[in-house]
Amino acid sequence: MITDTPPDALDYDELLDELGGDRQLRRQLLELMVESTTQSAALVRTAYGARDCSALANSAHKLKSALVAFGAGPAADAASRLEDIGRNADLTAASTVLELLLSELPRLHAAVAQLLKSEDVTQ
Repeated sequence: MITDTPPDALDYDELLDELGGDRQLRRQLLELMVESTTQSAALVRTAYGARDCSALANSAHKLKSALVAFGAGPAADAASRLEDIGRNADLTAASTVLELLLSELPRLHAAVAQLLKSEDVTQ
């Protein structure tokens, strides 16, 4: 297990198990996840900035789906909450939840980078 990485940012072992132990495939998927979640988060921010509840729900759903697929619990939970906020068309709590999401994503991306770097060293 990786040291100094928040244990709940991403479930690396579960992901590796689901991929039959294929570390190269996990690497490729994690790199794609970082790219796609960065793009999706930008869409979430844009939707919130435009006060567009429908776009917020849709972009948060897309982001949540990517995060759930990788076992990224805290970030996925925040995206799920934003999806609900958009669907309910009540932006009252949106800024707080968006801040949470935007603090979780860099944490997740840093954990992924640390994992990939540590695997480079061991190969």
